[in-house]
Amino acid sequence: MAFDTSSRMIGPYRLGPPRQELAVFLFFLAAVMFAVTVWQVWRLLVPNVDVVADAEGIASQQSFWGRGRLAWSEITGLESKYHGLLYIRGISSTGNAKRLVIDTRQIDVPTADLYEFIARHRPDLVKTRQS
Repeated sequence: MAFDTSSRMIGPYRLGPPRQELAVFLFFLAAVMFAVTVWQVWRLLVPNVDVVADAEGIASQQSFWGRGRLAWSEITGLESKYHGLLYIRGISSTGNAKRLVIDTRQIDVPTADLYEFIARHRPDLVKTRQS
């Protein structure tokens, strides 16, 4: 009986068709993977400026992080944390506490240049960071 090919003990006829929920789940998973791939390709083909530090202040447009703009006078603290994250705390002109988070691994200038630029406008922040 083990070598009899006419009996259908195991196979799609015996097990039945797969459940519809499994098909929906796999389709959803494929759609998410496709969307992430398109997003990553889009970021490579159409790069944008995520962090702008100029004479007025610092602006961050990085995805999934603290977004916004803080003027140099509004910044109250600067803290470098794990994995190259730079936390910039401040109080906006409306009086609300605000935080920008910059991933320094994703900017196009060396991190030392960013700290040097910050030190030019706010030397008190960089001194407290080094001590």
